[in-house]
Amino acid sequence: MKISFSLVFLLVLVSGCAAPSKVMINKQGKQMRCSSWGFGVLGTAIAVGTYLECVDKLKKGGYRDLSEENKNEGPKVSPSSNSINAQAIAPKINVGSKWVYNTRGTRIGTTTLHLDSKGKHNKKPAHFYSSKGKMASLDKEGNKVLVPYNISFIQNKDLALIQMTTDIPAKAYSRKILYDPPYNFYKWPLKVGKSWSSVLAANLPNANETTVNFSVTNFGKVTVPAGSFDTFYLSGVVDSTGAKVVELWYSPQVKSYVKKIGYNNQGRDILELTSYFLNEKKPVSTFRKNKLNQPEKKFLEKLKDLKKLHSAGKINKEEYEQRKSKFTENLLNNITEKKIKSEGEIIKELKELKLKHKKGTINDKEYEKKKTELIKGL
Repeated sequence: MKISFSLVFLLVLVSGCAAPSKVMINKQGKQMRCSSWGFGVLGTAIAVGTYLECVDKLKKGGYRDLSEENKNEGPKVSPSSNSINAQAIAPKINVGSKWVYNTRGTRIGTTTLHLDSKGKHNKKPAHFYSSKGKMASLDKEGNKVLVPYNISFIQNKDLALIQMTTDIPAKAYSRKILYDPPYNFYKWPLKVGKSWSSVLAANLPNANETTVNFSVTNFGKVTVPAGSFDTFYLSGVVDSTGAKVVELWYSPQVKSYVKKIGYNNQGRDILELTSYFLNEKKPVSTFRKNKLNQPEKKFLEKLKDLKKLHSAGKINKEEYEQRKSKFTENLLNNITEKKIKSEGEIIKELKELKLKHKKGTINDKEYEKKKTELIKGL
């Protein structure tokens, strides 16, 4: 208590006011802030006393000074031969890419992240993702259980967060959060020494705007269940308090983070990559016509003319479908199996479908149905 009274006395003499503040953290990553404010001799004494009581109480509860915790942390990455002048540009990610993470903390088990589609959001390019996993919760009897959750979110072309919707069916919970302006986890190109700020402004009740300061402080290897990767280590902290928000290990190879530590009001979540799939396959519709053989070129030309007749009302829908089906049959009968396998994906699938039909592995009705579905993609 001698230290406490000395501190109070010193603050009173120097300024006559006090606003002490400190962020504390426990082993589970839960952060608490002790802060107070006072003016004048009496107000200063009360403020400092309240602050010290808060710190003492949290220490007894297993909390430690966050600033000291940060100093005592080990290295975030291991040295890499590629560290010199390393930088990463914004990744180009194709639809169908997927990342699977082992999750522990307030969420437990496996978290899967999938790029479902690309399109427009408010007339601007956007990526549409989905994520699913399980989170720890308590049932009516107070027992710890795992509850499935689904998250869908939208990012812009720079992977800044625009919108996130969380659904927890077992708890009849659903919430959509809009981020305006977009919340930037990344600022491209990434390189060591780069820093930026992003305003976290969400459409939540009683939510205040929070400025988060991000910085890239290391580049090197980190090992997770999926392997060892060269990564940029970046972190985000609350501007006004220094409280941790997120830590990310971004891998240009994976085109996402291989490790992430997120902090919330319950503690921390740790995600580590266990597997991933980058869909490098070009969409079927992008194959070049000059790579097609002569029968295929004629086939596409006939289809184009047929569509024009149908659009002009010169043939009805039934006749259009019949003639399109006939063109397809003629194409399949005139192209060798070798050529089929080396050309467009749709044509390949049509050929395989015809072979299955000839072998009797699918009946007439199923053959016609699948053939019609494939033809629609041409």
